[in-house]
Amino acid sequence: MSVGMPAVRATQSSIPGSLLPPVSIRLTAIPAQLPPGGSGVVMVQLVDSDGNPSPARAGVTVSLFSSDPAVASVSQQVAIPFGRSHAEAQLKSGIEGSATLTATADGFLSGSAKVSASVFSDFALRLVPMNNPVAPGDSVHLRVGLMAAGKPFETPVGVQVSVSTSLQGIPQQTVEVQPGSSDAYVSVPVPSGSSLQASPFMTITAAAAGFTSATTGVGLSLQGSNPQEAMVGPPGANLTALSSEFLAVSLFNGTFAPASGSLTLDLFSSNSSVVELKESQVALSGSDSAVFPVYANATGTAQITAIAPGLSSIPLTVTVAAPFKPSLGISLPSRVRSGETYSFSVGFYDGAEPMPYGPVAVHLSSSNLNVTLASTIEASSLGYAVGTFTARGAGVANITAVLEGTAAATATVLSISSPVVAPVTYTVTALSDSGPLSGVPVNFTYGGRISFAATGPSGVVAFAAYNDTAVLASVPTSITLANRTYFFTGWSNGARSENVSLLAPGPTYSVTAQYFRSVVPTAYSLLAVSDGQEPVAGMRFNVTSRALGENLTLTTDSRGEAQFVLLNASSFTVSVAKLYQPSGQTRYSLLSLENSTRNMVNISSASSLTIQARYATYYQFQVASPIGNTTGSGWYRSGASAAYSVDEASSGGPLVYQRFSGWTGSFSSGQPSGSTVVTSPEFITAQWSTDNSLLFAAAGGAMAAAAVIGLFVFRLRKKATPP
Repeated sequence: MSVGMPAVRATQSSIPGSLLPPVSIRLTAIPAQLPPGGSGVVMVQLVDSDGNPSPARAGVTVSLFSSDPAVASVSQQVAIPFGRSHAEAQLKSGIEGSATLTATADGFLSGSAKVSASVFSDFALRLVPMNNPVAPGDSVHLRVGLMAAGKPFETPVGVQVSVSTSLQGIPQQTVEVQPGSSDAYVSVPVPSGSSLQASPFMTITAAAAGFTSATTGVGLSLQGSNPQEAMVGPPGANLTALSSEFLAVSLFNGTFAPASGSLTLDLFSSNSSVVELKESQVALSGSDSAVFPVYANATGTAQITAIAPGLSSIPLTVTVAAPFKPSLGISLPSRVRSGETYSFSVGFYDGAEPMPYGPVAVHLSSSNLNVTLASTIEASSLGYAVGTFTARGAGVANITAVLEGTAAATATVLSISSPVVAPVTYTVTALSDSGPLSGVPVNFTYGGRISFAATGPSGVVAFAAYNDTAVLASVPTSITLANRTYFFTGWSNGARSENVSLLAPGPTYSVTAQYFRSVVPTAYSLLAVSDGQEPVAGMRFNVTSRALGENLTLTTDSRGEAQFVLLNASSFTVSVAKLYQPSGQTRYSLLSLENSTRNMVNISSASSLTIQARYATYYQFQVASPIGNTTGSGWYRSGASAAYSVDEASSGGPLVYQRFSGWTGSFSSGQPSGSTVVTSPEFITAQWSTDNSLLFAAAGGAMAAAAVIGLFVFRLRKKATPP
């Protein structure tokens, strides 16, 4: 049996190999924690008995399941093609909770991974003002961050964050935290007519679906904030020799402060032989920071300083380390047959531990010309590379793998002669509803080699291979012949994918690729409505037709509608998000999709129809007070009653009190507690007044006592005076 290829019968060969075959499935969720309504990926990997990645000997179809699809849903199936060890599946989170993902495939031990979705405990927003205070007519610059379990969270998908303020006339801002990042920046303009007496400060709130909102305060001042010092960062920067990097220079005045106008800073390196500056100056115009390129020439340390008139400088000490190079390990069969091609792998290690490293080129060589292989193979970032070699004759060969700057790894292979085994004739026929198809390309993969052929006038193409190795045949999902388009529907052996593994039980094996020609466009409608039958605009529907290879993403318009057309679509899948939050104050939770409570349904219909998604509407009710404690803030379903309250009085001194005077905002009330029916986003703030009555009463009493004492003294003096 050729190592790296699937055998028809396990008894045909007992040739051992150091490249162990895959025996089990490993699942890795990236990330393992998601906010509700978030997305990620699941890495599905084939591993050998030692836990090392091992390429598939034939195409493997892996089925995926979730213990609680309401919490986490995953792609139902992924295909790992011949020669690959992994594939990615889509992961989506729903409601809060945890779930276990399981992967199974025929002939493999199953694998599992745990994932969780959380809103309040693990995922939160961080809001940091970069300039504080800010003058009317200027803008407050904000850093919006994503946090998970108290640490910065690099999101796998874009997260839309809405930013709103307590000042009137400032529109809500929206900023997206890009995939792979944990922060974003947004500027909020402060109207030039803002009254400092009426509002000496403003509150700013950031909200995003699946994250706990964040609130911060920013003072208003006629002077605003001016930078006092310049700092190069990030602190403790470590660079790798022979690499290009970017550093940043930031302006501060207790916190980040933008330049009031155009400002140019001169850049200096204390040791250009270690860190070379690619620019000698950097300009800032109305911004609090800018980046500049540097190049790490050699190992050592250097101080980078930014200087400008009127600013104190905080230099950055940069440490440049030598590039890390892992050790190599090469795994290949110890005995092979002449005339055959085999797979082998090269892995990267940090000590005894496998590690991801790459992409990078690995250089190969053989000590025996009877064993031939490519001079280099490319290693992916997964931590290993897969190559092939061919045995041309008998003998012993040492195969060496080298990564520049790393000790080489060498393994020995013994090439032996063997009798030729009987060939198998594989026949592939392309057939449509109108008859045989001529000119359909068929891709055959066998023994590490790829062969292309096309069907003849009778729709048939043949291929010969040895009977101890499987052949993978592939056909196009659609093809246009003589101005007519044909669509692939499946194989005669029941396989639905355009890739099929041909395992011959005898000297011949035949299979038919089935196509259809007729093209019938069918229009479908999608509708998203709330529980009050109001349209939900901006909702994304995903439509997948596997037979046609169609993957559509459609967004509902202001009427909550979207339309699409599929050709010959009698079966397709529709999915929507379980949680949709178009703004910081409104969110929608899925009630049903068609007649199902799941967020994915299969539709079988060749005639037009409307697929409806119904959502429950929730609004945010915010209760605020500069004094005392409030209750009632939170999310409420439309039409629900929200109770609110605040402490009735708070002492500001022994004779002066702050007393509650009423609520302002979305509605007015003079009572410190009450309830309201939530039918839209609402915000109320408690108002307070100063009570000096006890102070005035005490002052009046003191004056009366002084008068009585004065009268008494006067009378005593009068009696003591002689007549």
